[in-house]
Amino acid sequence: MKICVTGGAGYLGTALVQQLSLRPDVEEIVVYDNLSHGRRGFFLGAQYGHVRIRFVRGDILDSRLLQSVISDV
Repeated sequence: MKICVTGGAGYLGTALVQQLSLRPDVEEIVVYDNLSHGRRGFFLGAQYGHVRIRFVRGDILDSRLLQSVISDV
């Protein structure tokens, strides 16, 4: 299963990505965030199990980019 987490680089998003990465049925997690709050905790060496993590910098209001990211999720 592939999952997209909007706001995935924030505090809650990072915790959610870490928990999702432990699930055996998750193959890939797309972290979609605009980094507007300047928080980059997501990138500070956390361990994410067996899952492929892909980061996309984008705003939730950019419907064209968001649609292209979630088309196969």
